Amino acid sequence: MSDSPGELLSIQSLRVDLAGARILDDVSLSIREGELVALIGANGSGKTTLLRATMGLVKSTGTIHWNRSARVASSSPFVGEAGQGRERQPTSNRTPRPRGELLAPDEGRPAIAVQKLHVKELAQIVSYLPQNPTSIPGQTVTQAILLGRHARRGMLDFTDTAEDCRVLGESTRAIGVEGFFDRTLESLSGGQRQRVFLARCLAQESPTLLLDEPATFLDLKHQVELYQLLRKLVHEHGRTILMACHDLNLAAMHADRMILLDGGKLVADGTPDALMTPETIGKAFGVRMKRIDVDGKPHLIPVE
Repeated sequence: MSDSPGELLSIQSLRVDLAGARILDDVSLSIREGELVALIGANGSGKTTLLRATMGLVKSTGTIHWNRSARVASSSPFVGEAGQGRERQPTSNRTPRPRGELLAPDEGRPAIAVQKLHVKELAQIVSYLPQNPTSIPGQTVTQAILLGRHARRGMLDFTDTAEDCRVLGESTRAIGVEGFFDRTLESLSGGQRQRVFLARCLAQESPTLLLDEPATFLDLKHQVELYQLLRKLVHEHGRTILMACHDLNLAAMHADRMILLDGGKLVADGTPDALMTPETIGKAFGVRMKRIDVDGKPHLIPVE
């Protein structure tokens, strides 16, 4: 990975084998800061495994490098103000720190392999929403969201600060769950719980979001609102998002870029307009498709 300021994530020749099966095969790609990237493909194409690999959660070969210098570009209703306006220490005055101690935004070599990142440092770079997030029985919405704040605290610091409470309020308002503070997660619908977990990702204040099927359980209205929010997070508030998704048309309406996996291989990478063709998508999904452009955005529908 180069240390260019715009390159946030670099993956080269990634291979993953699980239970004797090749899940990802020679995948190479890069994600730049300020992109909303939709990862698409049929079931079993490797989308979830790719997201997990970028977090170091599955054994892989090849290289995965994160740019540790990335930070949220601006304060907003969706990000906290912690760290905003701090003066950066001149390079000549910097002293080495032991592994595991958090680094200043641009300290050290920006590009670093995911395996060498301390878990807390990784959490300051990226928030991850899996397909089926787990929760503690009896956990309230407030408790669930504030778990995202641990990336911003000392190892043994369990006290909620005024800053934590401010970020809690802003995150819940952004996602639309501000009326649920004292409710347990068990009392919520599947769609409501999904929105709570998204609010926790925002509360973590990481510049990058990895989202695995974030629209799961959401009705159509909330799906559209979610995609609109994600685009706003990227283009107005400096986040970078890589998300696996199944709704091709919603993804094409809102994403800057789409990456298509097929059988564990990266087979297409480009703008929605370039990638959303009946030939490309039809071959990957095994379905005949017809394209209709609506307001300049490509839409594909299956045909007999």
